[in-house]
Parts: sequence; C-alpha cells; structure tokens
Amino acid sequence: SRVSALEIGLGYFGSTHVLWRLLFGHSATIECNKDRVFLFRENCRRHLGEHVLDDGKSSFFFGMSSSPSTLHMVRRHFGCNGIDLLFIDGDHRYESVVADWLLYHSLVAPGGIVAFHDAVAGISGGGVPQFLEELSSGNIDGVKRDVKRIIHSRDCGVAYYVNG
Repeated sequence: SRVSALEIGLGYFGSTHVLWRLLFGHSATIECNKDRVFLFRENCRRHLGEHVLDDGKSSFFFGMSSSPSTLHMVRRHFGCNGIDLLFIDGDHRYESVVADWLLYHSLVAPGGIVAFHDAVAGISGGGVPQFLEELSSGNIDGVKRDVKRIIHSRDCGVAYYVNG
C-alpha cells in the first residue's frame, strides 16, 4: 500500500501540501475554495516546474470537510487501508475542529499521525487549543491521548499524537 497523507484545508499558499508530496507517496487535500487549488496549481507550475494535479501524487476534494459527500469521496478514495497522516488545518473554530476530528480520525492507520495546525490560541482564537486540551484529558471520547506540541512562537504551532 502507498504511504499517504490527508490534509483538511489547503491554506493560502499550499506549502504543507508541497511538504506532504515530498514525504508521502500520495497526498490529498480537502478544500472548499476551488480558486485556492487552481492558484496552487499555477504557483507549483511556475515556481517548481511541476503539474501537481495530474501526476498521481496529489488529489483534491472540493467541498466542506463536514459534508457527507466529501467524507464519502475521501473514504472511497483511500479505501480501508488507512492513511498515515491526517493534518487538520481547516476552520479553526472549536466546533469545526471537533467535527473534522470525529469524521476523519478513524481513517488513520495504527501508528499513523493525527496532527493539528495552529495549536496556539494566538491565531486560532482558542478552538484548536481547547480541543487539544479536551482530547489530551479524554473528554472528547473517553480516551486520553499523548498530544505532543511543536511550538516555537506565541502565535502558531503544531500538535500531534500517534494513533494507537
């Protein structure tokens, strides 16, 4: 099976998608803004000399991550093999982070990584850090998770745990 990453939210520049393409055999991103994906494609072509939408290493799902049709497309795409990385970087409101985690964390293979961007309250407005505290303490689903944080600024950072 191919090693794969699923990212929720492309962001303004798509830099994490480029990183996932370098680290994984296949990268997929859920993005609700089609213009961001097309701009990303043009920037990759211009700056990297790569056509990322047709090389088999990238997939994009257009729609809201919380949409049943998006979830269905993602599940159909990855099958039941599991993904190796889930990177949650969509809407940073608490309710949205909870929804993204509830819908997609079960796709992560044992030993895979579930990661969250903007793990510091300075950028996310509190939604991601609040969710991470509740996830660590077991208040989300009764399972305490060992959430690690990579933070080198007061405004942003990444948190992750290894799926057991």
